[in-house]
Amino acid sequence: MIDAGVAPIASMGAVVPVVLGIAGGEHPSWLQLVGIVLALLGVAAASGPELSGGPGRRPVVLAAVAGCAFGLALYAIGRGSHHNGVMTLVGMRASTVSLFLLAALVLRTTGGLQPRDLGPLAVVGIGDVVANLMFAVSTTKGLLSISSALTSFYPVVTVMLARWVLQERLRAVQWAGVGLALGGVALISAG
Repeated sequence: MIDAGVAPIASMGAVVPVVLGIAGGEHPSWLQLVGIVLALLGVAAASGPELSGGPGRRPVVLAAVAGCAFGLALYAIGRGSHHNGVMTLVGMRASTVSLFLLAALVLRTTGGLQPRDLGPLAVVGIGDVVANLMFAVSTTKGLLSISSALTSFYPVVTVMLARWVLQERLRAVQWAGVGLALGGVALISAG
């Protein structure tokens, strides 16, 4: 079971490349900055924060570390893509696969991976590489801070697909988050 209290924290990984991009000299317009803030707040709200009770300290810390790691990965892709986006992604995948193979050898387990899982995993992996490649291309055509804010929009799409395809009920905070995120994207685009 996924704790809804940590999803918004992990989804805020886009804050890292936005801040690093702006600190590195990028200058989005004021309208785009307002749009970035609205979009990021909207994404956090749409991710379904649990407003009652608390998830506990450990899940929050782990979610924050995951969000920062995602953000640093996006920043690295953005910076590496200015030299060679394809080789940046090849390097990422080669290091990731090598580390997982090393872990499997050390732990003497594949984590329950079965041969029948390889097809779906390949589809997911291809989707991930294509998404990262599109992000890399977007950072060469525009600002990393703006590309990162727009890339963070994926939880909103996931929430809306869950609503339309699975008929899941959204809480009011999620609907508000979707509206904020869409408004933020409109302001980013208008800027």
